[in-house]
Amino acid sequence: MKFLKGKTLYAYVAGIVDGEGTITLNAQTKRSIFCLRIEVCNTNEWLIQMLHNQFGGIIHFRKSTRIQCKNVWRWIIVSRKAAEFLSLILPYLQLKRPQGELALSFQGRRVASKRNKSNAVLDQADKILMLSLNKTGRGK
Repeated sequence: MKFLKGKTLYAYVAGIVDGEGTITLNAQTKRSIFCLRIEVCNTNEWLIQMLHNQFGGIIHFRKSTRIQCKNVWRWIIVSRKAAEFLSLILPYLQLKRPQGELALSFQGRRVASKRNKSNAVLDQADKILMLSLNKTGRGK
């Protein structure tokens, strides 16, 4: 497969995140400190390796225990690196643009407040809004 670059790469990856990814604000520890997290799960190892090689982050592998199911690779990028990644693909996001904008706003506030001590009330509000944006199923 031809390797993509620049805006073409960002548009392609935005489509992957729109379809296969999640943008969330997860609690880092029991202390109610939230962290921006972007994750893409897929059964295609090449795709996950490409994301890792291009943008950093980490990869988790889960071997299927069922014969009829494929193995799953998961690419995860968090905090500042996730915000940098998101700023590259945001112009191309369609379905997850609201989550992307909220995530960048959240991360920007954390950076501006130094040492990740942002306003806990605003963080909690962002977490609730992100949960609402990510809600799936009949109740949406």
